[in-house]
Amino acid sequence: MKKILLINPSEYYETYSSLALIYLGTYLMERVDCKVEIESIWKKNLNNLHSYDLIGITSYTPEIPYVKNFAEEARDICDVPIIVGGAHASGDPVSCLNESPYFDIVNEGYGREIATIAEEKEELCNIPNITYRKNGEIKRNKMKKTKPIVQDTIPDRKIDTCKNKDRVYLLSSTGCSNFCDYCACVKDGYHLRKKESLTEEINGLNPKSLIFCDDSHITKTSIKMLDYVYKTCDVKDVRKECLIDPFFLSNNYSEVSDFIQRNSYRDLFIGVESSTYSGRDKIGRRYHGTIRDESCHKRETDGIKKFIKQFDGGLTLSYITPHPLIEKKELISDFTEMFEFLKIFRADDDRAHFINWDVLIPFPGTRVRQRYYNYIRPDERFDWESYKPSFPFLWQYKSDYVNLWMHKFTRCYRSAETFMQDLNEDEKMRFVGNHNYTILLSLSILLNKEFSELAKKIPSFDHEYCKKMEQALNRC
Repeated sequence: MKKILLINPSEYYETYSSLALIYLGTYLMERVDCKVEIESIWKKNLNNLHSYDLIGITSYTPEIPYVKNFAEEARDICDVPIIVGGAHASGDPVSCLNESPYFDIVNEGYGREIATIAEEKEELCNIPNITYRKNGEIKRNKMKKTKPIVQDTIPDRKIDTCKNKDRVYLLSSTGCSNFCDYCACVKDGYHLRKKESLTEEINGLNPKSLIFCDDSHITKTSIKMLDYVYKTCDVKDVRKECLIDPFFLSNNYSEVSDFIQRNSYRDLFIGVESSTYSGRDKIGRRYHGTIRDESCHKRETDGIKKFIKQFDGGLTLSYITPHPLIEKKELISDFTEMFEFLKIFRADDDRAHFINWDVLIPFPGTRVRQRYYNYIRPDERFDWESYKPSFPFLWQYKSDYVNLWMHKFTRCYRSAETFMQDLNEDEKMRFVGNHNYTILLSLSILLNKEFSELAKKIPSFDHEYCKKMEQALNRC
């Protein structure tokens, strides 16, 4: 029996399941005579790697530095194939293999190809959807459409190392119904899961809450399917959480609101694009191939504001803005609009409301990627190792002291500038986080203080890199 190790490099793996690896591991065990283990990159004992026949690693772009380090250390211990998948690798597989000599194969498909590799019945040159090394050269095989594993696989939760009985993560679909320039999943299309498969999985979970990790959970086609599933499974009162597209919400407000209410959705996540047309154009956020214009954005924000006032549950807004070096006026506009949303949230109840402020990192292989490089890399490095995205602007930190900031603002403050100025130096350091250049740049603009001076207060920052970013910022 073969042993296959699947690695999740996320820093937050201890708090949520790696769904992609759970589905993949289940499929591998059904197809191949093997034992599958899923491990966090942060806990794996490297001395045991020699006992595996194959290592598979998933990754987003910000995690690639950790993946490269792991692959290098693993190669010193064992000589088994290291296969890299996930959005970063599949978006630009040739570049991914060039990033590290320790990556052997990139899987561009949904993972069925890994089973074929593990069986060792086919030569690599005959397996579609993979890019690999042979005799020092990189070979890229032809692409072939395959079904997502999630469509016909009921995941074996026993291989999930994240044990949280109160929160169960799952998928009702794969891919996305939007077509955005920056995203890698657009090439995969949108695939709704079969209702019988989803019903069978939920019936075997007995959950207290369901966390849907879909990129497009609520769509015209999914509403009917999910109503059937919830009725069949008798989970109407089970707490549910999902992502909502603001454009779909604004154009189908009543239908979405009714669906959420009758099916007990209690925690929702909405992605809000930049408030300016130029910002959305630089992000590459499209809907059916078209950048949403100013009137469209106003309809979205009006719908979100209405939803904030009516929804009786927890709500998180993820504000997606271009990198601050691209154009300062976009940053100020986005920052101001974000605080307008905060004003609507009530702070005198038990509902949890948060805002993330995310600077988009385009996926490899997308049109926006190179355009971003031209803006935000003031030096000659062509990697993302010094930039850590997606740290929360306002979030539920473990410290209750930090949580009070959100309530403090919603009760007392009317502008971002006043809020920032009233934080002491210790609060600013905690508020910014250890690696988030984005928020630090915004603080320097809002407070009219030198970016490099603020950066000196956080020891983990690359100060020389900060100076170069500041020079580029001053040229904007």
